[in-house]
Amino acid sequence: MRFYMLCIGFLLNMIAYAQKDSLEVDTKYLEDQFNMGITYNWLVSKPSDMKQHSFSRGLFGGYQRDIPLNKARNIGLAAGIDYTYSLSYINLQAQRIGEQVVYDIISIKDKGVDDCYYEQHSVGFPIEFRWRTSTPYSHKFWRVYTGIKPSYVFASRYKLKSDTDSYSFSDPNLKGYMDWKLYIAVGHNTWNVYIQYALRPLFKGEKTQNGQNIQSSVLNIGLIFYIL
Repeated sequence: MRFYMLCIGFLLNMIAYAQKDSLEVDTKYLEDQFNMGITYNWLVSKPSDMKQHSFSRGLFGGYQRDIPLNKARNIGLAAGIDYTYSLSYINLQAQRIGEQVVYDIISIKDKGVDDCYYEQHSVGFPIEFRWRTSTPYSHKFWRVYTGIKPSYVFASRYKLKSDTDSYSFSDPNLKGYMDWKLYIAVGHNTWNVYIQYALRPLFKGEKTQNGQNIQSSVLNIGLIFYIL
């Protein structure tokens, strides 16, 4: 009987300790280290007859190490890595001729185009400044995160499917380079607006066969969700 009483006493002490531990406040907490998001890819500063169609979009997700800078932990820095998939529908026909890629702006309707898009894959290394209203007692808070993200575009594919053509290929002009992006995330709790601007233009220095400049800047507007 004495043995059973000791066991019960031991279990009660463990339960009480666990309850006390669960109520203790974590004053060394870290915030928003995993994220994912979706954006609309908007081409700005492009030729007037170069149009987007369908839903040009981007998907991204990654990890950033949270580095609080003050005791309240509401000001900090973060650095990490992420992956981005970008899909842009443009009325641009690209063709490989030997070792070169040539471009022409086309009419989606006249050529009976079903698909005409570029997709890119990149890995980024965001570095950001963080301001938030988080406390050890609540994880529902306002945040403003802003920073710069050097990104390496490691893969690209162009696809065209129309009444007369159907092909795809990897465009060397849209891969194998570093891109620098400025971004900001603003929001409360789950919903956060995300805006990003690429400093390196898409189709940098490229022209159509008739000499028209097709260089365009990319602005991404969407939502970012912080998981943990």
